[in-house]
Amino acid sequence: MTRQPRYLNSAGSKLLFFCEVFLIAASFYVAGRIDLEFEPSLYFLYEGGLERTLFVAATILVAMYFHHLYADVRVRSRVLLLQQLCEVFGVTLVVQSLVVYVKPDWILPRWLMIYGVMFSLLSIFSWRVVYSQFFLNIVRRTRIVFVGQNQTVHEIAREIANSPGWGYEILGYVGDSVESTGESFAGKYLGPYSGLAKFARTIRPDRIVVGITDRRGHLPISDLLQLHYEGLAIEEACTTYESVNQRVCMRDINENDLIFSRDLTPAPNAISLQRFLDRCAAILLFVICLPLMAIAAAVLVVAREPLFCRNRMAGYNGKPFDLLRFRTSPGLRWLFRRLHLDALPELINVMRGEMSLVGPKPESAETAAERAKDFPLYDYRLNVPPGITGWAQINLTQDEQERDPLNTLEYDLYYIKHMSQALKTYILITTLKNRLIWGDPRP
Repeated sequence: MTRQPRYLNSAGSKLLFFCEVFLIAASFYVAGRIDLEFEPSLYFLYEGGLERTLFVAATILVAMYFHHLYADVRVRSRVLLLQQLCEVFGVTLVVQSLVVYVKPDWILPRWLMIYGVMFSLLSIFSWRVVYSQFFLNIVRRTRIVFVGQNQTVHEIAREIANSPGWGYEILGYVGDSVESTGESFAGKYLGPYSGLAKFARTIRPDRIVVGITDRRGHLPISDLLQLHYEGLAIEEACTTYESVNQRVCMRDINENDLIFSRDLTPAPNAISLQRFLDRCAAILLFVICLPLMAIAAAVLVVAREPLFCRNRMAGYNGKPFDLLRFRTSPGLRWLFRRLHLDALPELINVMRGEMSLVGPKPESAETAAERAKDFPLYDYRLNVPPGITGWAQINLTQDEQERDPLNTLEYDLYYIKHMSQALKTYILITTLKNRLIWGDPRP
């Protein structure tokens, strides 16, 4: 599949985003023609109207992102969509009213703002309904043919079926025989392995995904080579699994290949630079969060609770460190955890260089040792410093992480393999979004 991570290239999201930018701009231009007594282009170009409108548009788009309107672009309920958009534009009006007290020069004329918001809401609602019902169904999808049906193929097919907006289409599979029990997750049966070349030339898939557990005597090597020479993309199921699920496939990973690969071993220079940048950011965040920490500390003092608890954790390269958190009694624990106040002292760990802002969730030395026995690649999590938040933390709830450590490990290894500033920034923004939404179960 595509090598570009889905968080940067979600199917349909880019087109939707740019069209909605145009709709917002057009809505405010039409509002200007109705409200203003002169040519609106003069106001937007020469009287500061463009900068003010861009600020409003940015507020709308950020609010839409925080309402998950770019996570799943399909409209499953028009009532829910209208409710979400009303909340988005309500936030926009509140922000615009606050601008009066901070920077009065940035305020738009009253009726221009009202008309612009009304036209934007109606146009975006209508566009989303049309886009979901028509455009997503005619947009060219990546068409897949599976060779074999191992467990990895089944998981890929399930994920694609559960997320139809990602732009993948399963044409079917080739194998020894059609499955006799139940409906195949890999689509319809196309025929035996020997007919792969004929089927591929007839239906012209974009990808052939090989998912055969026992390849001896089954893998149609000559057909695959010929199709590869003809320019058809061919890849293993574990590669497709990683692209679709955004996590490493532990089932099919070859430990011997890791001896000659640095995919899960980031360069020391990259780690050093990351720790330096994290320390600088942690100092800034510590200053910003200092009032909150002071309030939390005052509450604990009044409640006669010790301020900090220290938990021994396995850190970078297995070096142990003490994780700092506010110590809370059962009466305060729910409030502190719901508001994430108990984790604020972890910024001190980041400033010490023991943690990063983004990385695998820190585990106790005992837990890490036990899970390393169950999962041979578990120690690879320690190739980067643990983080306050991470790829697994934004994709799984706290209960899911504890209940399924293998799934958590797959997300952690994906982050290590694809570690970049773009991915790190996305994780931090998503974490901020999750923590600003009351009731979100992610840590």
